[in-house]
Amino acid sequence: MTRRNGFTLLELTVALAVGGAAIAVGYATLATLVDHRRSVEQATMDTQHAFALRATLSDWLAGARVDVQGSTATFRGLDGRHETLADDELSFLTSASTPLGDGDALVRVFVARNANGVPRGLAAELSEWHGARHATVMLDSTIAGLDIRYRSGVFTAPKWLDSWVSGTVLPGGVRISLLAAPHDSLAALLREPIVVAIAGGR
Repeated sequence: MTRRNGFTLLELTVALAVGGAAIAVGYATLATLVDHRRSVEQATMDTQHAFALRATLSDWLAGARVDVQGSTATFRGLDGRHETLADDELSFLTSASTPLGDGDALVRVFVARNANGVPRGLAAELSEWHGARHATVMLDSTIAGLDIRYRSGVFTAPKWLDSWVSGTVLPGGVRISLLAAPHDSLAALLREPIVVAIAGGR
């Protein structure tokens, strides 16, 4: 009887085919795991960003105050609309920490738009109250509309108002709703209104 060493051509072809299939399945599984990891990391980053944005706006508003001299309207909430979306704007004096530091700052929150009116996102313009420093911060590029309401019971039973302009009286609270462009969506945390009670407001 003759002993044979090695593989026949058919056995070698089958072994290579099975090995190639195993490697292909392994790469596909690895690619799926990598894609899943990326999507989880992106979702985590989106949630962290949304939480930070909510906290920033809440802190700035919680620190809102009026100018003790009462010479200017230091709290201005203007109702607006751009095409199909609410396009409100809010300016207020805050004692909270901002990118300019810990001193009082005038904050203007609005939806920035390019020359053609296309939204670039939620922005904040910051100015030192008694100083020369200024800064503009892009808070979130996915936001295309801004709807703000002001809670007050100064003249009637407490209710939500569309606008508020005063240099001497703050509203009792502010509710900010962030809006996406049509057919887009925001991170889950940004879809919930930001409601802030203002100390000393009425």
